[in-house]
Amino acid sequence: MAVQNAQIAPDRAEITRDIAYMTARWAELNAPVWLEVRAFREGSHPQTAKFRPSWISDAVDWIADMNQRGYNIYAVRNPVSDAIGGRSATDADIAASFFLWADCDDPAAAGNVHRFDGPKWSAAVTTGTAPSIRVHTYWALKEPCTDMAAWRAMQCTIAAHFGSDATVVNPSRIMRVGGTVSYPAPHKVAKGYQTEITKIRVDYEDHREPVTMDQMARVFGSREPARPQTSSLSLSMQATPRAPGGGFEIDTGGAYSQPLDRERMAIQAMSGQEWHNATIRLVGSYVSRGLSDAEIHALTDALTLPGYTLDQTRREVQTAIEGARRKGWTPTAAPAAPQLQAMQEQAAQAEEAAWPSVYDFFDESALAPRQWVYGRHYLRRFVSVLASAGGIGKTSLQIVEALAICTGKPLLGETIHEQCNVWIVNLEDPMDEMQRRILAAMRRYGIEPDEVRGRLFVDAGRDFAMTFAVQTREGVTPNVALVDHLVKRIPELEIGAVFIDPFVGAHQINENDNMAVNAVVSQIRRVADETNCAIGLVHHIRKGNGEEATIDSVRGAGSLIGAARAARVINRVSEEDAMKLGVSPTDALGIFRVDDGKANLAPPASAATYRKMEGVQIGNGEWVGVATQFQMPDEWGGMTPDVVNDMISIINLGIPNADMSEEYYSIRPQDKERWVGSIILNYAFDRKEDAKNEAQTKAIIRKWLKTGLIEEFEYHSEKHRKDKKGVRGTGRVGNVSQ
Repeated sequence: MAVQNAQIAPDRAEITRDIAYMTARWAELNAPVWLEVRAFREGSHPQTAKFRPSWISDAVDWIADMNQRGYNIYAVRNPVSDAIGGRSATDADIAASFFLWADCDDPAAAGNVHRFDGPKWSAAVTTGTAPSIRVHTYWALKEPCTDMAAWRAMQCTIAAHFGSDATVVNPSRIMRVGGTVSYPAPHKVAKGYQTEITKIRVDYEDHREPVTMDQMARVFGSREPARPQTSSLSLSMQATPRAPGGGFEIDTGGAYSQPLDRERMAIQAMSGQEWHNATIRLVGSYVSRGLSDAEIHALTDALTLPGYTLDQTRREVQTAIEGARRKGWTPTAAPAAPQLQAMQEQAAQAEEAAWPSVYDFFDESALAPRQWVYGRHYLRRFVSVLASAGGIGKTSLQIVEALAICTGKPLLGETIHEQCNVWIVNLEDPMDEMQRRILAAMRRYGIEPDEVRGRLFVDAGRDFAMTFAVQTREGVTPNVALVDHLVKRIPELEIGAVFIDPFVGAHQINENDNMAVNAVVSQIRRVADETNCAIGLVHHIRKGNGEEATIDSVRGAGSLIGAARAARVINRVSEEDAMKLGVSPTDALGIFRVDDGKANLAPPASAATYRKMEGVQIGNGEWVGVATQFQMPDEWGGMTPDVVNDMISIINLGIPNADMSEEYYSIRPQDKERWVGSIILNYAFDRKEDAKNEAQTKAIIRKWLKTGLIEEFEYHSEKHRKDKKGVRGTGRVGNVSQ
């Protein structure tokens, strides 16, 4: 991708200001941490770099270079723990936070922050001005917050109050770096976004003190989300209500928010009109919000009317407080969230069990072996992932694997550890398409209907839904009813393996949110664990720029792969790979490679596995692709032992020279006329210049070296007056098939 606007260059001074400001106090942690920076460009694989806070110049160099090349630059705004290793940071890797923030891509949210009468932000990054102002605002914390659950809760409160982006609240969130050029994606360009330089501001005319978590809690705890006046802007600019039942709208640009009800009561009380009644109602609202007596007095002392003393006001207010409490206006404790209940139960169990427990189990024979179902890919009680780009063959591969499991036949050469019932859940394709693929696979492998009837279960269709969780502004809500049904139904049908294709169809969450993804996967893991079945998830990879997919290419948050115990990645066979396999580029079009990306509970495969899509004609006349076991080309080229013996004899004779000096063949193609492959090409193939034949010849040479049919040795070349390497037969030419 070319840089969209060549005359705009990253502002190194601004970038330095941004990074220096955000990392200035990280040394307070007294522990090594990392600054993680990520670069994104349309059509390219994301790039990640980590720097120590003291390496600011190195970070700026990398940021400026990547940005100049057309990458959008973001930084994890919180320090990343030193234990991160080579992977990208997740929420669990964040050591602490020195800021609270609001991501205001909506101009209404930006307006709400601007008019906020609480503590002012200490820094702001303007990320764009067209088609509207977009800004991140940061409140510096007086003390670093290490309780990330409390920090996240405060972030959610801030987002709800201002109407800012409610997804930008997790500790490992990345934010655009000030001073970098913002390159909008094509769909944003269509909406009026422009290539712009971003800016950071950290200096203000008024002094802005850092805030405390307690201070911000008090600020927002006594406030309602902004209730703006209806502005003169068109209704199309108004945001929809952000919280069901909350009744508030996001500010669309009105000059001031309407006063809250209790503020109107205060005004009424201050005017002397119905002071007593207004004060009672106002105090009642404070009591209902859980404020202490001292906090209420601090808020109501200003209501003292002329001619009255502060003590008189406090006595009246105290009477109102006690009356409100007697009437039950004190808020009842909210029921504990399921997570809190679970933690309380765990604490009780720990106390009862007297943790920690002494390890005193050494009987190896008493341990139950792992319950593998298929190869080292599907294991009862665990989740596995199969990922690739679209259209390569992952769905067809999983169909054949399902047929292998339910019939007990090693259709693809993989070991069937256990024949069991299989359930295929396809959330993308219509049922008739699944029927075509299944029937084609059965025909290809000679499977009769009675072999799968009662053993294979299939649900599919674009209208078929299996949603394990949904995400709203209030958080992630698991589908407990669905999980309960599956936990009951799967054992009833004696299903041992469940394939869900694709994973993205099994939820309604932000797949880039680690906590949300983990919430979904935890529900799926519960199904696997409680039903003792193996669950395979089919997933997509991120769009790359032609690079091979790896386990790091899997789309979305890393917690999906983190939760899986086995993961495979599928890639198309490249032209270069085709030559190594001894097949032509044309023949390689239907071949794909399957790599072990993760194998926590088994050793990874020593080599990649190759599969090939093969067209099969079904009863209605259509041709359907089926995944088959790819057979490596015959590395003997169809040659008989006699032919091989003849070639070995020629190799041993060496290269004839006019001066009768000894010269021998080489295994290296770059040695040209000395290359031993020329003998194989002349004997085994009609077309010496064919790339396929040359690739197969190289494969033959590798096989002969591996089996010991030929070997390298050193000799002194009289012609070249130096020692060289040659190749010779070992004499073991009787059996060329071992």
